[in-house]
Parts: sequence; C-alpha cells; structure tokens
Amino acid sequence: MNKERKIEINYINKAKEDKKFFGFLYEKYYREIFIFIFKKVQNENFSGDICSQTFMKAMLNIQKYEDRGFPFSSWLYRIASNEVNLFCREQKKDFTIEIEENNLFQLMEEVEEDKTEENQKKLLNEIEKLPLEQSQIIE
Repeated sequence: MNKERKIEINYINKAKEDKKFFGFLYEKYYREIFIFIFKKVQNENFSGDICSQTFMKAMLNIQKYEDRGFPFSSWLYRIASNEVNLFCREQKKDFTIEIEENNLFQLMEEVEEDKTEENQKKLLNEIEKLPLEQSQIIE
C-alpha cells in the first residue's frame, strides 16, 4: 500500500470518528466528482447541487464505507452516479450522451457494422432509445 493510500485510509477512519476529518476527502475529490457530474447533466448549477448532495451523503454514511482495496473515489463515484440518476428521474428530462466520431467508428467495428452514414444514424438513433444507466455505460 502506497503512502498516499495510507494517508487516505487514515483520514477515512478519522472521519468515521469525527466528521471534521471528512474535509480532507472533500478537498481531495471535489473537483473530479464535480466534473464527472457536470459531464452527465451539462449544467453547472445542477452539477453543484448534485455534487453537494453526493458529499453530504458520503459524509453522513462514512460509517458504512468499507475498504475493499478500491480507491475511496470509487465509492464517491457510485454515490454521484446514483444522485445523477435520481436527479434525472425527478426532472424527467432527457439528457444526451456524447459520442465522438472516432468512438462511434470503434463502436461500429465492435458490432461489425459498415461505417456508412446510414448505419451511423441508425446506431445513434438506437443509443438514444436506451435508458440512462445503459447509455452511461456506452459513453
């Protein structure tokens, strides 16, 4: 276990005892969690609200966190993903996913389709029909 990971585990354990130690974890991960959320909802205000909810839930539930060898950030990403999904259901809005052209071609190769413009449109049309959770996997 590297030094940084040991420090993180130490702060997690301290935060379980006293919430003031959660500040270290918040400072360390806020930016990357915010960016993750922003890529999903593409609205700065909503992203800030969802990010706040994410860290609030993480802080309130830090007792439930178990170190299973994965970075603490993976737990935060799971909470953030759940919060984004909850937000989308509450808003009942359609959110678009971004697929770059070269990624679209790679996807078409994986499903063994010709890279014609017609097939590209068909693939994008079908992706748009997927539920949010499934489209996030493709993104």
